Amino acid sequence: MAVEPILCPKCRANNHPGLTNCHECKGDLRPGLSEELKAIIVTTTPHIEGKKITEYLGPVFAEHACGINMLKDFLTSVTDSLGGRSGTLQKTLKVMQENVIREMKERAGALGAQAIVGVDFDYLEYREGMLILVANGTAVKI
Repeated sequence: MAVEPILCPKCRANNHPGLTNCHECKGDLRPGLSEELKAIIVTTTPHIEGKKITEYLGPVFAEHACGINMLKDFLTSVTDSLGGRSGTLQKTLKVMQENVIREMKERAGALGAQAIVGVDFDYLEYREGMLILVANGTAVKI
């Protein structure tokens, strides 16, 4: 079954359905995402410079599993052998990253958080051809 691309309302570029921002113009592909969730700060540091954490609401987690099919594997191996970056694999990783950040924001927003601090990203290979991205952080009020 073919995956339908998302058309960017701003620049009309076709985008992978997992993206939240256009790969061309960086415009918002999911205008339904509330402004409160968009405003949630996500940082890998334990604090936010210039802000005071007033309440720790608890940990938030997100995970995204993605199958790397044979075509992606082949294209990646060709790029690796010639030297360079695999655009196909990079797009897949970007989709995974955006999905876990969006999911963490949704979970933190449900707790009333304004930020997520101490975010950690871990990539795991579950089995050959299956990549998993796990992210966790602490939802806080600032």
